Amino acid sequence: MKPTTTISALFLAALVLGGCQGDEPVPDLTGQGGASSVPTAARLYVAGGRAGGDLVAGGAAPRYFEPGDESGPSVQGTCYADYVQAFLYTAETERATLHPLQINYPDNSDYDREAILTTGTEIMGLDRYAELPFSTTCTGDNREKFIQADALAYTQADVERFTLNTASTKRANLSLALTDGSLAPELYFGEARVTASTKGEFNEEHNTFYFTNSNYAQYPSQWNPTGTDTISAWLKGRIYRIVGQVNLNMTEVPTDVVRRVELLATHYPVRIGLGGTHGTYYPVKAVTSATDTRGDRPVVLGSVDYDQAAGDQAAAMSAFVLPSEVGMELSLRVTYRDSLLADDGTRYLEKTFPLRPGHSYSLTGTDAAVYSPASADLRSDEGLYVYDGRQGKYCFYTYANVRVNLSGVFANVAAETGEVQITINVEPNFEEEHDYDII
Repeated sequence: MKPTTTISALFLAALVLGGCQGDEPVPDLTGQGGASSVPTAARLYVAGGRAGGDLVAGGAAPRYFEPGDESGPSVQGTCYADYVQAFLYTAETERATLHPLQINYPDNSDYDREAILTTGTEIMGLDRYAELPFSTTCTGDNREKFIQADALAYTQADVERFTLNTASTKRANLSLALTDGSLAPELYFGEARVTASTKGEFNEEHNTFYFTNSNYAQYPSQWNPTGTDTISAWLKGRIYRIVGQVNLNMTEVPTDVVRRVELLATHYPVRIGLGGTHGTYYPVKAVTSATDTRGDRPVVLGSVDYDQAAGDQAAAMSAFVLPSEVGMELSLRVTYRDSLLADDGTRYLEKTFPLRPGHSYSLTGTDAAVYSPASADLRSDEGLYVYDGRQGKYCFYTYANVRVNLSGVFANVAAETGEVQITINVEPNFEEEHDYDII
């Protein structure tokens, strides 16, 4: 496992992701704690797949094995994230001296980012976990300190594909944007909890840990303690995949005629807020404006080249997608080996076929209940639209941790009629094995 970096009371000035530099001083890295001191219960789990239960609907949690079991991920959809960044937000208030057991929680606007913790991950079954110890200080006389935290997990190989906006230290302003030209990598994000072995308490309702420089055991004799107090603590909990996925699997591609196929999307989402109410387990802000997409410019989600004319072949294409309430239009672009004759007498080497299935598909029941879209356009009679096939719509919406699998025979997908004969399978839990290459 990569060594854990512990950062106390200062913001990390040079974030590992591109575009996240600041003018703040380099922090002291000699804080308390360390991976060897982390209790087994104080771990942050990055949830990849599931075995039994219903992750999206809130049933049994994804499977993980006991420490020491190195059974690694074996199918796509399990967790490959090997790096975690956690963001600590803190606030201090005057202790309620007249009512020493009364806790006055600060407003959300009172919290500022105090530290960014970074570490590698270890494998545990279908999941990964990270050990994130830190220390923090209640800095003045008669004070209480409150801590909240978020965590982002990803694969380090994908670090150049996105940037974080850390210009503001406010939790509500943290956002993520894809690097120009990049597709979304597999990303995990969620709220983390704080635990400590010495003092302090975690409040479920406020999702907040707090401690004071007073000694609770000495009440009421010590009502006005003085000085500072530093605690050692850890982050724990479970975070989930915040990207969706679109897959297209075709059969019977006539490679004697076809040289290349590409899956295209317009209005591909590129920017989301980290913190929000997209779904019960997915505290992000889904895209709601076309300005946070690549607009009408087609984005290649996947492609397959056929170097030789070998008869009918298959094609499998796949891409992760940020959650978005702005519908994507999908199409299949086909490049032919030789020019073909159009009805108007012109010749062409390339043609694009819109992917417009004949009827809509939705998330239903408890799977749909997890999500809280801002737009009423996503609501169908059954639940929430994944594909809206109504006249004039013809678009796909993306949800955190939901796969949309499209499949069909090439001749039915590349349909001259405009209405494709294609099968859509909505897979809310990334639970099935597949062999798509993700670019």
